[in-house]
Amino acid sequence: MNKAVVCLGANTTDALPRLGQALVFLQGCATVNADSGCYPTEPEYEAAANPYQNRVLVLATDIGYEELYSRSKEFERAVRAELPAGSAGLVNTDIDIVVWNGEVKKPLDYASRYFSLGMSLISHKAEYERSQQCCEEAVHNKSER
Repeated sequence: MNKAVVCLGANTTDALPRLGQALVFLQGCATVNADSGCYPTEPEYEAAANPYQNRVLVLATDIGYEELYSRSKEFERAVRAELPAGSAGLVNTDIDIVVWNGEVKKPLDYASRYFSLGMSLISHKAEYERSQQCCEEAVHNKSER
């Protein structure tokens, strides 16, 4: 089983539904093991027209890197074709495989604030879920006494 850490991004007025579409697309290729949820970020490497919505996913998949990359870029191209002419600086869907089986594939994205924020959100969610589980176990154990 391969493990991918993927960063999604969009900066159009319909960014949130677009990220949702990208998530559904990726669920057809892989199992989502962790999800940062959507969060806003400022453009980091270009003078984009709008702030971004980003989302980081940790995926498990049986398909190889080239296949996932190819399917992702094909999906991007199809969605980007919907942008009207003169939409410079607008991105309605961006899917980047940042890490593949522990190997950083996109160093610039990996070093970015938008990616580290997403990884932080995943980490905090995991910590919260562990603490909730601990609390539930403590309540269950107390009620058994």
